Amino acid sequence: MEAERQKRFYHGLLEDRIRQLCEALIATDDDAEEFPFLAVELKSSLKEHIERIRSQVVAYPPGKDRRVA
Repeated sequence: MEAERQKRFYHGLLEDRIRQLCEALIATDDDAEEFPFLAVELKSSLKEHIERIRSQVVAYPPGKDRRVA
């Protein structure tokens, strides 16, 4: 139970980091020196977030078939 709580906490931290990077990119001029570094960091954070979501979907226990006939 504690491990699941920690995962959600870290997941929240990653989402916060993505949000901060988006805000920083919006506030930064395209030709600013830090723009490419922020963009690379955002891309990396988004990739990590996607990988985590994929692993959660794979680990999700399948239920009964919920398709409607």
